[in-house]
Amino acid sequence: MWFFKKKRETEQDILIKRIKSEQIDLQGIFSDINKRGEVETLFKELSKLSHPDKFEKNPEKKEIAKDLFAQILNNRNNYTRLIELKRSVEDKLLNN
Repeated sequence: MWFFKKKRETEQDILIKRIKSEQIDLQGIFSDINKRGEVETLFKELSKLSHPDKFEKNPEKKEIAKDLFAQILNNRNNYTRLIELKRSVEDKLLNN
């Protein structure tokens, strides 16, 4: 009579089983990619709207634009801060 000894599972075997059983969150991966595109688009839009050269005739707005433009450049990859700066640009530069 033959007896087969069951192979003892190693940590690596357990980890491989766990990885194979888990689903990959493709939704999260693609949303990060899409958000990156949105950040770039928002940055370009804000940098055009708030560029100090647009306000040559109004020195007061030009100073505000310089400050906002510098903040936009410093927060180039920060989506939430760019959204806040967009509101500031609209309030301080475009609504008058």
